[in-house]
Amino acid sequence: MIPRTLGHIWIGPHAPPQDWLDTWITAHPSWTYQLFDNAYLSSRRFRNQLQINEYFRRGKYAGVSDLMRYEILHEQGGFIAEADSICLHPIDELLTDARAYTVYEFPEGRTGMMSPFLASQPGNPVIAKVIETLSALTPEEMNNPWTTTGNGFLRRFFVDNPKLKKDITIFPSHYFIPEHFKGGVYTGTDRIYSRQLWGSTLRTYPHSKGRGAQTAQEVDAVRAQIMAHLEANLIAAPAVRLPPELAPADAQTTPQIPMKVLFCGAHPDDAEIYAFGTLFAYRAMGADVLLVLATNGEDGSSKRSKDQPLALTRKTEATASADLLGARLITLDLPDGGLTDARFDLCVTLKTLFDQERPDIIITHSANDYHPDHRALSGAVTLAANDRLPILYADTMKGSHFEPSHYVDISAYQEAKFACLRLHHSQMPRKYVLIALELAKKRGQEATGTDTAVVEAFRFDPTPKFDMETLRMPPGTLFRPAIPLGTPATTRPVVSAITNPPKTSTV
Repeated sequence: MIPRTLGHIWIGPHAPPQDWLDTWITAHPSWTYQLFDNAYLSSRRFRNQLQINEYFRRGKYAGVSDLMRYEILHEQGGFIAEADSICLHPIDELLTDARAYTVYEFPEGRTGMMSPFLASQPGNPVIAKVIETLSALTPEEMNNPWTTTGNGFLRRFFVDNPKLKKDITIFPSHYFIPEHFKGGVYTGTDRIYSRQLWGSTLRTYPHSKGRGAQTAQEVDAVRAQIMAHLEANLIAAPAVRLPPELAPADAQTTPQIPMKVLFCGAHPDDAEIYAFGTLFAYRAMGADVLLVLATNGEDGSSKRSKDQPLALTRKTEATASADLLGARLITLDLPDGGLTDARFDLCVTLKTLFDQERPDIIITHSANDYHPDHRALSGAVTLAANDRLPILYADTMKGSHFEPSHYVDISAYQEAKFACLRLHHSQMPRKYVLIALELAKKRGQEATGTDTAVVEAFRFDPTPKFDMETLRMPPGTLFRPAIPLGTPATTRPVVSAITNPPKTSTV
């Protein structure tokens, strides 16, 4: 049978329409629930990963969701509701057989259009055939998701495979689409299980301009009616099941006054490479994290950004990564490779930003990093801070010409760090994941003398106003007296081992 598991898929830089998702969760309190989001996407590899990467690179998140949906249903089974719909009635009574099912888009199925599969038992052979068919797609064949992976695709699929249609269940359109965006409205007496809000088609998501706000108001207007309908049809329902909340941070490590951490990087993926483990540790402390990107990254790898400017692709990737971290993002949109010539204006801009944000600590590039933009930004940050704010200088690529003063244990956050780094699809991130992991193990060996420690390294140069003892670092941070550059490794002081050895990482 189809398992009683409920899910939503939400991919992209914006927050999900939680009020809409909650109507499904509330209507099915005894079901297991999971949100398949950016973090889930980055945590695994799909069979059709190449096609998923292509749509993600283009910002076509509906196509990503379609491809994910088929594979998740084939592997796990269950019911995956449309994220742009609201539930009007529990759907338990529909899951009476083990076949995959969906719903016609138009009444009487007159066009053959049907929504991507909503439910299935694990291992369904029809969905397996769908996945196999989509695996042959080339980038040139990947057009609008609606026609390539969604409703239009399924119509063609069953025209080409007519015998398979008898092995699925297709419900009448009004079960889940009582109002079509082209004007059709169901007026019969059959039960209606959900209302489709056409989030992508009509731009009705709350984050969409204009129509999004209007739709949010409409949903609020009918909320009392929706909840009354749900309460009338829930039989002996236990307590309403809400999405799990993040575990509260340790009271002993959470600052009484939340601190503000500002990372200032030259390019869209710099924070992920050099400091995201530490930034996750700060977030666990309850800190407000702000990411400031100086350039638009337009000179990066463009092999996966053929149909839109690379700067737009990289901003989308950075936004998705910041969303996973739970950080705010500011982009200065300066030309990639041009920070050396823009140092004066950059310094003025950063000083204004620092005065507005008043961070407790700034993290930025080392002054002797390999990249000219990194060096120029480091100097501008130092001048803009003007000894009024403490600065941590991040490690360099492969640790070249860098002597750390602080080591931060990122064992609890390394997988989250690499998941965010993988979101930068356009930059072929596997290379940078390997580089970051190699550097983290190298610094772990330095800090603890073991081969298992995974740490990020930083350098802090004390000033008359700030010393090493007053820095507010994540719990478990190790620090040692500043070491002059060029000091032989055999004469360096030994640093005591980090507690809680990290788990082995996967790339």
